[in-house]
Amino acid sequence: RQGGWVDLTYVRQNSEMVETQFGSGTSEKLFDLGSNYFFLGGRQEAPRAGPAIPFFNFSLGTTYLVPRNVAQGDSYPSLWKFAFMAGIGAKVPLGNKVMFNTQLRTMATTLWNNSGLWCGFGGCSVGMTGGAMWQGEILAGLVIPLGN
Repeated sequence: RQGGWVDLTYVRQNSEMVETQFGSGTSEKLFDLGSNYFFLGGRQEAPRAGPAIPFFNFSLGTTYLVPRNVAQGDSYPSLWKFAFMAGIGAKVPLGNKVMFNTQLRTMATTLWNNSGLWCGFGGCSVGMTGGAMWQGEILAGLVIPLGN
């Protein structure tokens, strides 16, 4: 499709897992957390807005969560979880081949708490409850295409 691209993305973000007690507001750092995101998705360019070429992207994939610096006696295993990413951005041509690229995107790792499958005479149903761990990033850089 015109203006459409397939994206293969790897993102690593380091953060901290913090537990906050409801009501008291006291917080305690549990451990450092490495989030490794692996995505496959697409990017679609929108009609030009002046010199800029706006685009949006959406990807599905997985997150590999790796706890580090865990307190002695605690045990938090590494986990693979389903994830998705969405973003917007713009490319601005700086010449024949070089473009300035800026992008804002968010990644969400699903944290299912409960799921179930029910089947009966009327069909089947799937239910899931839970939340997500959200992380985001702002990117800027140069795009230099290879080839013609």
